[in-house]
Amino acid sequence: MRSRLTEDMVVESDISALPGNIVRARDALRLSQMEVANRMQVDRTVIARYESGKRTPRADNLQRLAAALETTPDALLGKDAQVHESDFEGEWAELKRLVMELPPEMQGMFFTLSKGTAVSLKQHGSS
Repeated sequence: MRSRLTEDMVVESDISALPGNIVRARDALRLSQMEVANRMQVDRTVIARYESGKRTPRADNLQRLAAALETTPDALLGKDAQVHESDFEGEWAELKRLVMELPPEMQGMFFTLSKGTAVSLKQHGSS
């Protein structure tokens, strides 16, 4: 469930976590800055400035950014207890090793299948 933020609810102490959390959320979805910008209908430089900490999104844009990154504003602000990719480093390394042992055409099929599974899960409200 996504939380609603109003213009005055951006807490200063949480802002420091925002740039890194934006990058982590974008990387977890394997999206480019341009893809996130397109989802938000803003210029790519807006996303770059958010990620560098040179610009802080207003509450309404934080909501849109969270939606584009398939997360919550609280997660981007570091308020949610989130599972991070680093929690599964060993499993990711093993999966990568196994996939890289596949012939190139099978690697492509694996990535196509895994991307399709993620889209299907999203469409059916899972994860």
